[in-house]
Amino acid sequence: MSYSNYYSNRDNSRNISITRDSQTTNIKIGQIEDNNLTDLTAKMDFEYKLTPHHQLDFGLQYTLNRIEYSYSQNDTIKVLDRDDRGSTLTAYVQDQINLLDGKIQLKPGLRLTHFDVTNKNYLEPRFSANYQLNDRIKLKAATSIYTK
Repeated sequence: MSYSNYYSNRDNSRNISITRDSQTTNIKIGQIEDNNLTDLTAKMDFEYKLTPHHQLDFGLQYTLNRIEYSYSQNDTIKVLDRDDRGSTLTAYVQDQINLLDGKIQLKPGLRLTHFDVTNKNYLEPRFSANYQLNDRIKLKAATSIYTK
């Protein structure tokens, strides 16, 4: 379980005074921006050893995001005022295969994510390979499809 909160409050405004005919008017000009993002995530990971050189990894993850954002100009005009929520439910499976006494490691995998805002499912294949050249050098390669 994890919780994150990212926020910023920017006040790029200033007060000015205008005097005309012995009458002073105070005006606030500039921009005010408030941004608040919260992220609550629950995750479970599992491993199943099929053979001494073959392991299956799988798991589930649920994330809830809330985004509050407002942007105002000149202390009077609220240009943008949003309070949005969205969640993702993700399941993954990954096969970890070790060959040649662990010198080669292959990891094919698949991730399925459901995003509730769009009510769509996203299938994301993944693959990585490692080759242990010697005790100090390991070559790595990976490819995948990500959906944001």
